[in-house]
Amino acid sequence: MPEYKAPIRDIQFTLYDVLNAEQHYARIGAEDASRDLIDAIISEGGKFAEEVLAPLFRVGDEQGCRFDKGQVTTPPGFKEAYQQYVEGGWPSLAGETEYGGQGLPESIAVIINELVSTANWAWGMYPGLSHGAKLTISSYGTEEQKQHWLPALAAGKEIPCFALTGPRAGSDAGAIPDTGIVCKGMWQGEEIIGLRLNWNKRYITLAPVATVLGLAFKMYDPDHLLGDTEDYGITAALIPTDT
Repeated sequence: MPEYKAPIRDIQFTLYDVLNAEQHYARIGAEDASRDLIDAIISEGGKFAEEVLAPLFRVGDEQGCRFDKGQVTTPPGFKEAYQQYVEGGWPSLAGETEYGGQGLPESIAVIINELVSTANWAWGMYPGLSHGAKLTISSYGTEEQKQHWLPALAAGKEIPCFALTGPRAGSDAGAIPDTGIVCKGMWQGEEIIGLRLNWNKRYITLAPVATVLGLAFKMYDPDHLLGDTEDYGITAALIPTDT
């Protein structure tokens, strides 16, 4: 089996000689991202990719995930590798410090993602979707949602999946028949505005092990409870998988 070797020197050349990363980080106010710190992160990320993830590639290929009596089991070593990844603080590299992150530039997290993905793409899907979930919530979530979800995602305690495709809609997201109707209802003894969801999905990456579902659907407000707009198009909701 070919041996994976992290391209540390190539990454350093790209960062420092091509992109002038040190000057760039200083210019954007990321003075903590010194060359010594970056090199240490890249070096440790390379070791994790080479020594932990790359050897699991064959295991995942030969044994794969198993479905038995309603339970999904990941290949031997995958769970332990994820625990090691979390303990190493890798999920929180570029997260905002006020939400449990380390506050480093996003480009450093991209480098680690590159190492993870090239060493073991199948395993890399586990933390890969968390990255997108964090960026989405950070950009569009309410403060309450950020406080609830971002620290848990940064700590690796929450594993998201994204429910988009369905039996009648594959790559054509616009064809999804799933709907969310804005309505009034009672919640904990109080009348609130919420959504009545109707959906049928399939092929949801990480669904068997996910703790939170990112559900895509078309939102409608026929009673104009939110405003003049009736058809809001495709949107998404965060739903704990144990709901």
